[in-house]
Amino acid sequence: MSDTLGALVDVAAATLVVIHDGWSGLSDDSPIEVAYELRRQGSGALAGTARSFRRCELEDEVDITLGVTIARRFLSTLAAARVAPDAYEPFIDHTDDFPRIEVAIHVAPPTRRNGIALLFSSSQGELHTPWCGTMCGEPFTLPGDEAGRALRMVREAMRRRRRQRLEGASASRL
Repeated sequence: MSDTLGALVDVAAATLVVIHDGWSGLSDDSPIEVAYELRRQGSGALAGTARSFRRCELEDEVDITLGVTIARRFLSTLAAARVAPDAYEPFIDHTDDFPRIEVAIHVAPPTRRNGIALLFSSSQGELHTPWCGTMCGEPFTLPGDEAGRALRMVREAMRRRRRQRLEGASASRL
């Protein structure tokens, strides 16, 4: 098995990234999920839509963009993730906190290492370490925090976009 996700799949050549960032637990709002669909732009940016759901109902929808620099950092962080053939054991140390995060990285031909890499975590904690994944039917684990750090970049882009939208709405009322 290769040492990094980038050695398994040409992550830098991703044309589409789909993320389902879900959580359930002891809350009246549960389950909570954000679904991201980010497509590669000609400039190299990743742009698309983030749809937020609470209690299985659409709550909000925003257009988000990871500019060229952030998109490169996002993809290179994922590519640097160390992979191991170990069995996946999620980190769970308390009750009523159940994350479920899925990331699909689509790399279309004509790249040499193409296909779809699927990453998953149900681990608790800020970066949801460890993660597991599959590529061409081969399972692996990602024991480090790279996938969680990459996810944090996407979450921050959505928060920035929401904040900009709220600031724009406040300014238009003046």
